[in-house]
Amino acid sequence: MAGRAPKPPTVAERNAKAPGREIKKRKNLTYAEKLEIIKKIDGGVKKRAVGVQFGINESTVRGIYAKREYIRNHIRMSNSEGALNVKRSRNQVLLKTEQLLGRYMDRMARRNESVDTKDIMDTALDIYGRVARKLGVQQPPLFLASKGWLDKFIRRQKVTSKVLSGEAASANTDAARDYPEELRNIIEEGGYTPDQIFNMDETNFYWKTLPKRTFITERSVKVRGRKPIRQRFTLCFTTNATGTCRLKPTVIHRAVKPRAYKHQDMKKINVHWMTSKKGYMSGKLSQDWMKNHFIPSVKKFCREKNIR
Repeated sequence: MAGRAPKPPTVAERNAKAPGREIKKRKNLTYAEKLEIIKKIDGGVKKRAVGVQFGINESTVRGIYAKREYIRNHIRMSNSEGALNVKRSRNQVLLKTEQLLGRYMDRMARRNESVDTKDIMDTALDIYGRVARKLGVQQPPLFLASKGWLDKFIRRQKVTSKVLSGEAASANTDAARDYPEELRNIIEEGGYTPDQIFNMDETNFYWKTLPKRTFITERSVKVRGRKPIRQRFTLCFTTNATGTCRLKPTVIHRAVKPRAYKHQDMKKINVHWMTSKKGYMSGKLSQDWMKNHFIPSVKKFCREKNIR
C-alpha cells in the first residue's frame, strides 16, 4: 500500500522556517488613491515610480490603470466625496440608485417638501428596481434599503436634517421670577387652603400636521422655512393643589359642532366645548370660561366639601 503524499507546509510554517522573511500585508487602496494613480500615469510618471510611491507592486499599478474607465465611472455615478473613500467596488445598480436618490432629495428641497427616513427607504427601493430593469440586470444583488444602508448613505452623501418650520417663543422672565412670591402673598392674605388653589393649563392637540424636519443633501445648502399646515384644537385641564377636584376638560375647537357630533347635544358631552376662529384661547374666551365653567364648578365642589 503506497503511503500518502506529505501535506504541503502552510504559510505560517514557511514563514517560521524563514524568520528573516518580511511578511507583506495586502494594501487596499481607496478610489481617491486609485484616481490619483491614474492621473499621475496620465501625466507621464512611470508605472514603476508610481508603485514605489504608493508602496504597491508595478503589476498592481498596471491593473488599476487598465480599469481606469471603470474607476472614473464609479466616482462619477456616486457623485459624492464619500465614494472616494470606498476601497472595494460596489454594486453598480446601487451606485446609480444612490445618485438618483440624491437628485430626488435635491428636488424635494427645492419644492420645500419634507423627506423622512421612511420616504428615503421606500423611494430607494422603487428606484433600485427601475434602475435594474433599465440596465438590463435580470437578478440584481438583494437590496432591502435597511437602516444600516441608510446610515451609510447619509454619511456618504453628507445628508443633514433641517427644521422646516419653527416658532420662537418669548417670555417675560422678570415676571416669572417674581410671580411665586406674589402668589404666596395672595394665598396668605386670603387664607386659602390647598383645596382652594387651582391651576389651569392648556396644550395644543395636533391631529393632522406635516413633519417639522427634513433630510437634505450637501448640495442643497439652504431650505426655505414654511408656514406649518396644522389641524389642531386646544385642550385645557384644571385641578386643585390636592388633586381632589378635577374639572371637566375644556376643548377649544374651530367648529361649533363637528360633523361627528351632528346629533349630539354639545352641553351633554364629557368636555366643556368652546369655539374660536383659530382654535386658540383668547381673552374673551378666558372670561367666558371663568364665568360659565370654572366658578360654578368650584362653588359646587366647595359646597360638597363644606369649604368656606
